Amino acid sequence: MPTTIETQLVDFLQQQIGISAASIRLALAQSQATHLLPIVLWQENLLSLEQLEQVFDWWSTAARSTTTNDLEKPTTARIS
Repeated sequence: MPTTIETQLVDFLQQQIGISAASIRLALAQSQATHLLPIVLWQENLLSLEQLEQVFDWWSTAARSTTTNDLEKPTTARIS
């Protein structure tokens, strides 16, 4: 089961950055872990460097309200 931070990451990528569910599924299949998702999206040219920075900024803010353990669990988030 995905953690709250993983679900929020996928929501952020879809709603704020505009990444499609298909692109997220592709990146998840390649990364096998949600915490690598932004890097894989960037490597596949599905995120610009500026968007990657936005994701990291969001992530650092979101991490303050989430435990470190949630960020380290290599699980797969549900994609809508």
